Amino acid sequence: MMRRTAGESGGVAAGAAPSRRADLLEELLVTLDDLERCYEQLAAVVADEHASLRAADAARLADAAERAAAIAAEAQALERRRMAHVRRLVPEATAVPTLSEIIRHTDGEIGVRLHGRSATLRAVVERVRREQEVVAAAATALSRHLSGILQTAHGALARAVVYERRGRVDAGTATMHAVDLRS
Repeated sequence: MMRRTAGESGGVAAGAAPSRRADLLEELLVTLDDLERCYEQLAAVVADEHASLRAADAARLADAAERAAAIAAEAQALERRRMAHVRRLVPEATAVPTLSEIIRHTDGEIGVRLHGRSATLRAVVERVRREQEVVAAAATALSRHLSGILQTAHGALARAVVYERRGRVDAGTATMHAVDLRS
């Protein structure tokens, strides 16, 4: 496929005048940098969540979850800003063009920079996604483990008869019941 220059009409490249397009592309690069920074922060928080799960530190996990929610809200706002840049780059498009489509139709140094930032951002997002999957699996495993412990404790307490002098549960003597079905 032949690349179009900013001055050609039609397709993704026709959106803005050449100087305005360059300014919009620079703004898009800044937004991609901000998104990358945001996802790097999210990666650090996900690592902290993983560490807090390993240590079974509920307070630290709750704090990390709050920080992750704040960063996710920031990432969502940055994504809306990115989409607005793309719409301004190609106002006549019926569907919002992807970043890959814009890169394909952007020549020169700014196209190279845009491609590099896009690739770096994709890699960071993918890394965060994988790390979040690991944390989710660890949280599920910990939840199952704790559920098993609680079921065991509940079973012991359900059969308990009295408390000992030292405050421990005394299961008492087990009473066996049997019915002779042969007679």
